[in-house]
Amino acid sequence: MDHLLPNFKEYLQQSYTILQKMPAKIKRSHLKKDMLFVEKERGYVGLESIYVSAFTNADVPPDHIAWKSTACVYINESGDSIERPKTYTEFLLIFNQKQELLGYIKTAELYAASAHAFDTLKAYFETALDTTNSSITAIDSNQCTMIWTSGAEQLFSIKKEEIMGKDMSEFFPKAMLLNLNTLQTGEIVQNKQHEPREDLIVLINARPVRFDGNIIGAVVSETDITRQVQLRKELSSANETIVHLERKMSVIRPELHPFHSIKGSSPALKMTLDRIKQIGQVPARVLLLGESGVGKELFASAIHQIRHRETQAPFIAVNCGAIPPTLFESELFGYEKGAFSGASSQGKKGKFELAKHGTLFLDEVGELPLDMQVKLLRVLQEGTYFPVGGTKEKKVDCQIIAATNKDLNELVRKGTFREDLYFRLHIISITIPPLRERAEDIVELSHHFLFQFCHTYNKSIDAIPKSIMLKLLDYSWPGNVRELKNTVERLVVFSENDQLRIEDIFFSGQSSPDPHHVDPEVKKSPHPQRTLSLKQALEREEKRLIEQTLQSCHGKKDETADLLCISRATLYNKLNKYGISE
Repeated sequence: MDHLLPNFKEYLQQSYTILQKMPAKIKRSHLKKDMLFVEKERGYVGLESIYVSAFTNADVPPDHIAWKSTACVYINESGDSIERPKTYTEFLLIFNQKQELLGYIKTAELYAASAHAFDTLKAYFETALDTTNSSITAIDSNQCTMIWTSGAEQLFSIKKEEIMGKDMSEFFPKAMLLNLNTLQTGEIVQNKQHEPREDLIVLINARPVRFDGNIIGAVVSETDITRQVQLRKELSSANETIVHLERKMSVIRPELHPFHSIKGSSPALKMTLDRIKQIGQVPARVLLLGESGVGKELFASAIHQIRHRETQAPFIAVNCGAIPPTLFESELFGYEKGAFSGASSQGKKGKFELAKHGTLFLDEVGELPLDMQVKLLRVLQEGTYFPVGGTKEKKVDCQIIAATNKDLNELVRKGTFREDLYFRLHIISITIPPLRERAEDIVELSHHFLFQFCHTYNKSIDAIPKSIMLKLLDYSWPGNVRELKNTVERLVVFSENDQLRIEDIFFSGQSSPDPHHVDPEVKKSPHPQRTLSLKQALEREEKRLIEQTLQSCHGKKDETADLLCISRATLYNKLNKYGISE
């Protein structure tokens, strides 16, 4: 294939002679091979034997011959490529990892093949950019525009010749250029909603361009979703359903961003994150409160990362409700070798020791039995503990974050949770808002999970249909983010032809459709005992949905087709099929 870089082995030649030093006179025996190389104090020089012979016949001394520059390079460990020379030379001497000479390469031949491969690849690259309708843009390290496709021209109404080679910030406010953040921080953005202009909403992907370990630019692809978002806002009667990305990003690397895994931009979530930023500056104990499924461990991890962003301190999570009482001490405090029957001969470190210099996260602390609460209380009070079977006291050297979905005050009143342990843990508390109080985040969370599971299950689903998104927005989500994640996963798993189906949504723990559910239309039938076939039921529901959508769009066919995610031709066919008046 012409676009592939040449294999150096195809250009490797082995007809050569090497002299360890410059001779006083060139002998006939030196010229038996095609090439003659001479080792000098600062490396090698070389020349084709036929030219050396010509110089010799003209009585030119060896050290006055017009030798050509030669560099020594090594192949990599796998043996499939060579290192890049620091400067251009006429010849390359190729050595393996054992410093054994394998042969030589004429650089001009290798460069010619490389140039041909580059030109071929460039032709494919430029054709691909000219073919796509997507908006793809790129900037270099100076923020100058390097790529601007026709899709970008249509999306931003800026011609390619106007912006190419110019600073992109001359055309857009810097605060709206997500690619500048990627260029500066190396952050990778995947399937995020973004507003490059006040009247434009796009789904954006951004990646840094890396070369020799340095970021030399950034590439962004954008899909216009302004119309879809506007329609969703109208149908849901919501004042704010567009997710805004947080533009002020941390200067740390994206994989170490404290809130990298927490999705959303609702006021309730932002208020919670602001509080976490505050308490992240102090080492006080924190108690996270919130319903099951809100993601308390993610918030605990964020606090840990803020506190330890300069180090690789451990974050150890423990589910207190999952530890059997008989193993509580050995799990948290560890044990010495031979501490009990079945114990490891090497002993075992406990969670407190594993979390040394870091954070120990005690999840579901409200599930601890009273006798285990006493043992935990002593450690928190004294700051020391003994491993099981040990005689040497160890010091607690970690920060504690606890979490529960229980009302600990109520448990204290009932006598099932110790009051003194409660006050030891409850120095600072943060309540994680349930999903129903941050409904604005459902859109971003849903798309985040969609793309996550599309990758997991090798699906190619671009977006969530409006009808499904409306149902997601209208639901109260008692299981919070975890339930939303499970719901989106089911939709992806049962999708057909890379299309999500509204009939695959099952809330409140349902795992399959209710076989006893009867359509209201059927109940009105004079023959209620008659059961519709699956095809009839689907057609009736399809007709009802088309009529309802057509009415809500005031008879506009293009908007109706858009909302139903079908073409106008398909819509007209179905109108004729069901006898729906236009």
